[in-house]
Amino acid sequence: MADTPDIILISCAKTQHKHRGPAKDHYNSPLFQSARKYAEESGAPWFILSPKHRLLEPNRTIGWYDVDITDLLPVERRLLSQQFAQALIQRMGNVRGKVVEIHAGKHYIENGLEDGLRKAGAIVHKPLEGLRHGERLQWYINASR
Repeated sequence: MADTPDIILISCAKTQHKHRGPAKDHYNSPLFQSARKYAEESGAPWFILSPKHRLLEPNRTIGWYDVDITDLLPVERRLLSQQFAQALIQRMGNVRGKVVEIHAGKHYIENGLEDGLRKAGAIVHKPLEGLRHGERLQWYINASR
């Protein structure tokens, strides 16, 4: 990785606990847990991208929900993706020159999130781009060494 991330964005996971609790503990897929570990070890602020709750702070309390980004219409995905970018800019202030790493699939990134962040001056990295599920898990294993 060329630049250390200033902010990390991680997509939520379909597999969730049924009880209410902090968002960081809510998603229980191995991929999410690997991304979480990576984000926490980086020391950078990180957020979860959720089609239900939008831009989630890791400690925000949430409950189980059944909304998947792939179930949304293309126009809804575009709006959601743009909202992610706007919410991050609003939450973090000026992102100009900040390295934002996005650990999410194309439905999150390509519908306006990446473009919105770049237009605001952020440097966007997508370290998992083009990797399949198993390759993504391996990326996190290698990144934590």
